[in-house]
Amino acid sequence: MSEVTTLIYGGVLFALFAVFLPWLVKRVRYIQIIDRIPGPKAYPLIGTTHMFFGKKRHEIFYVIDERTRRYPEIHRIWTGTRAEVRISKAEYVEAVIGGNKHIEKSEGYKFLGDWLGEGLLTSKGERWFKHRKLITPTFHFNILDGFCDVFAENGAVLADRLKPFADTGAPVDVFPFITKAALDIICAAAAGSNFPVRRYC
Repeated sequence: MSEVTTLIYGGVLFALFAVFLPWLVKRVRYIQIIDRIPGPKAYPLIGTTHMFFGKKRHEIFYVIDERTRRYPEIHRIWTGTRAEVRISKAEYVEAVIGGNKHIEKSEGYKFLGDWLGEGLLTSKGERWFKHRKLITPTFHFNILDGFCDVFAENGAVLADRLKPFADTGAPVDVFPFITKAALDIICAAAAGSNFPVRRYC
């Protein structure tokens, strides 16, 4: 190998190292910070997804529930190489939701973009602020207080409909029950209709 070739290879390797090193330092620091938050054991590349290996779809809920009970306030998980921080304590949730700093949507919202467009759920930045400003008065406590009876009544009916399934231990498709209850609530709250969908579907 000639000296010129050696210099070229050396230069390329140095350039790659110079580009890669800052990223590596930043990544190691990021991992150290995230791992200060309590959470289940994570492994390289797979993170904490090993907890779901061999589980059936309905068993995944129990794994998540058990993890949330073990770390009741805040915990971190790794989905592959991506970290997520899960919060369960009301005060923490209020601080995040009530603030204007943490409004960036996670990667999981990207697939909703084509379906829902850029609305309050999927937008960010200035557009998100405009949408939130428009919709916030709709959810004022004084307005929502008027619908508490509707929510309570339909929630009780939904609970009664699901009660027979509570102790079976078998998975239940709650989607039809919830959609009918939601439609009842929307009809009663928005349209003033008291036509109970759940009794006829």
